[in-house]
Order: sequence, then C-alpha cells, then structure tokens
Amino acid sequence: MLRPLEGKNTTTVHFSVMLNDINEIREGTLEAVMKASVWVSMHWKDERLAWSMGQYPVETIVIDPNKIWRPDIRLYNKSGWTTKSKLYCTTMVASGTTCRCGSLYIAYRPRVPSATWECPFRFGSWVYHGYQLDIYIHDEGMDLSQYADRVWGISGNQSSRKAITKKCCREPWPEIKYILRLIRR
Repeated sequence: MLRPLEGKNTTTVHFSVMLNDINEIREGTLEAVMKASVWVSMHWKDERLAWSMGQYPVETIVIDPNKIWRPDIRLYNKSGWTTKSKLYCTTMVASGTTCRCGSLYIAYRPRVPSATWECPFRFGSWVYHGYQLDIYIHDEGMDLSQYADRVWGISGNQSSRKAITKKCCREPWPEIKYILRLIRR
C-alpha cells in the first residue's frame, strides 16, 4: 500500500500512548523485566480517504485496518520478548483524518532493578525517514488516566521528540521517547 502523499510531501503522524496496567515486574540480580499494557493512538491525514459531506452525508466510518496504509511506528527498545499488538480500529473522518487505535503489550528491561525505575520507551518508524513520515507527540507524557496499579506508583512522566541522523543516511529519523519513572508503593 502506498503512503499518503507518496513522492510529494511528508506524512505527519500525531502519536500518543496511554498506560493501562503494569502486568508484571520480575526482578533479578542481573536484570529485571517489566511487562505493561498500553493503548497507542496515531492520527494522520490521507487526502485519498476524504469525501464530500454534501455528496455522502456520513461524518465518520470505521474500517478494517488492513485495508489502508498505516504508519509502521514500533517500539525500538523492547526486550527479547515478542511485543504483541492488537489493532482494534481504524476510523476515518470526512476530512481525510485517520485515527488508528490499538493495544500493545510491551516487555522492557530496565537498567538496574531497584525500588525506583526509570523506563524509557522509544518509538519510531523502521521504514520511513523523516522526509517521508514525521512523528509528533499528541499529548505531553503518557496518558495515565486509566492507570491504577497498587504496587507501582508513577513518580515521573515525560515525553520528547528528536530526529536522529544515522551514519548510513543523510535523512533524519524522528523518534518519540517517553520516560516513565516508577516507584514501589
């Protein structure tokens, strides 16, 4: 499938993450593993999917996400375990704005097991460089409105965006980084 605006302009994706639950934290002497459940939301505009409200009086439709192009944004720094994701919906609005929502189960190895953990999560595209697909933070920090863990509290939550230039390529590779600080209650 072709990226929106293929060969013309950059496709801009607004990206956000909502932490639902910390499913498990396994601590060891040399390593630790955190498994979490999050919702990922991405918004982008695809003019090929726009329609006239006068001609078709439907404002929003929900379609099979496998029928259209979608950003290949992935978690870069996952642990050796498979990151499972399930895409629940892709919604299109008459203006051509597309929203993709889905759950993601992530496993991450923090640097040092302790009572306080700093967990960075780096998201970006594997295929498209920044002149083709650019990522922006939709909301500052992770959305914690659904998080209610009894064992781990959140002592810090921030997000940032940067574009990295690699040795192999001149193009920028944008990434979004969330840093979640957990503290044992």
